[in-house]
Amino acid sequence: MLKRIIIAVVILPVFGIIVFLKNPYPYIGICIIALLIALFEIYNNLERINIKNYKITGGIFSFITFIFIICLLYTSP
Repeated sequence: MLKRIIIAVVILPVFGIIVFLKNPYPYIGICIIALLIALFEIYNNLERINIKNYKITGGIFSFITFIFIICLLYTSP
């Protein structure tokens, strides 16, 4: 329990500072890391209940989709 509190006290201010920076790239990096962690958890849960999954293909397509959305957001006028 103490470990969670310490992590929250350290990570939340750092995350808040990164979100409000004028440079969007650290925030995009955090989003990519969160995407990869979420995919890892989903695919491990699917493996645990013996459902066939495509880890590499799913990771590639989700990363391409994420990059496509970022490009649309930052190139629109």
